[in-house]
Amino acid sequence: LPALQWFDLDGSHLTGGLEPLRSCMALRVLSLGSNHMTGGLEPLRGCTVLQELCLERNQLTGDLEPLQGCTALKFLFLSRNQLTGGIRPLRNCTALQKVELENNQLVPTVEDKAYFKKRCRHFSI
Repeated sequence: LPALQWFDLDGSHLTGGLEPLRSCMALRVLSLGSNHMTGGLEPLRGCTVLQELCLERNQLTGDLEPLQGCTALKFLFLSRNQLTGGIRPLRNCTALQKVELENNQLVPTVEDKAYFKKRCRHFSI
């Protein structure tokens, strides 16, 4: 589905990883919150036109590095997962307006937290 632009299956009891979305390069909105998704964000690396990413309340692991090329991201909701590492990769996402990362194992630097609190309308970690 390389032309898919909008994919919303919040709360659909889906299981598995994001791998099937690897070829969805036209994806602008991805909303799979409140499912049972596992694995990392790596399959989203090529989704550079993604504007809204809602994957809260899943079981995702790994770091945020695969999102550094998603420079069109405006809304990022990744709360209540098992993500680790820092938030520096999100600095490339200069369009970010709303970011929710709480209830993960992310460890942002004081500098990165200050940067995002200043740049975004809403930032929580």
